[in-house]
Amino acid sequence: MEYKISNNKKEITYSRKDDTVFLNNEPVSQVFKWIKKGELAYLNVNNQTFRITVVKFDKENKTVKLKINGQIMELSISDPMDQLLKNLGLDKLLNKGVSEVKSPMPGLVLNIIAKAGDEVKKGDPLLILEAMKMENIIKSPIDGKIKAIHVEQKQAIDKNKVMVEFEQ
Repeated sequence: MEYKISNNKKEITYSRKDDTVFLNNEPVSQVFKWIKKGELAYLNVNNQTFRITVVKFDKENKTVKLKINGQIMELSISDPMDQLLKNLGLDKLLNKGVSEVKSPMPGLVLNIIAKAGDEVKKGDPLLILEAMKMENIIKSPIDGKIKAIHVEQKQAIDKNKVMVEFEQ
């Protein structure tokens, strides 16, 4: 697994191969200790100690927001499949095939959050669909620009109805 930790100023790559840990492709000695599981940890790398607090974990987008020695940084997680896709140049093609968002179920459009012309990131909310008395936030499956919204607020829609169209 490879992890990239970044903020506006710098980026650090953390990876592990067998029992060796690498920071920016350089082998390092490390000691990692959780104080409160999932909340606070101390990491000692080459005799330098870092206090790490988990601020937010986003499993869907494979990111973790961390506070490292008081500074907010974002960690992106890249598993072996992500790395293979990147090495083959296929990671950029993942967004290419998605041109629209269809209704996953019949329901009632409660609220439209995005509008035509908006630039959205993967995971951004587009609209809220009520189905079976539950509110479902429909999120963007890609980073892109919205070409058109094909539904209206309070509109009843069927399954597979095109709700949002992206520019290609």
